[in-house]
Amino acid sequence: MSRLAHLLAALVVVAAVAGCSGKTASGGGATATPRVESSPSAYRQEAAAVLSRYSETFRTISSIAGTASSNPTAWQQPMLDAIDSIRRVGNQVRQIAPPSCLSEAHKQLLEVADRLDEVANNIGAGARSNDMAALLRAVTGMNESVTLMNKLPNAFAAATC
Repeated sequence: MSRLAHLLAALVVVAAVAGCSGKTASGGGATATPRVESSPSAYRQEAAAVLSRYSETFRTISSIAGTASSNPTAWQQPMLDAIDSIRRVGNQVRQIAPPSCLSEAHKQLLEVADRLDEVANNIGAGARSNDMAALLRAVTGMNESVTLMNKLPNAFAAATC
């Protein structure tokens, strides 16, 4: 198995775990303008929806990476399309205006969005030029992002509103 196939296999595993973690916050581009502050309940719902969209994208990435070894060139454009979704969701995160009681939890959500934007950049570099180092950084970055995402429910639960 080639090094590219090994890295894509690792990306499959990480993306599958991220896409199937089932954890939500119950309750890029830095140019997005935050909307008017929402209520705690509305904010939690919107944050949960954002995390669900990330999970959907991770499942897509896992599926695409899983087929890459059988067709080494056909995976690249669908992967680039999938990482655009990561960036769009990150921009949605940046548009959410949290109530003040959830501002600390929102900072953690923003950190996840920033890290996943970097993952998207690394996947893109790897997809465009079979850059093994970029794919390895993407796998590492996605692991770190998933760890942060899994801490979000506790951050949201700890906030008293």
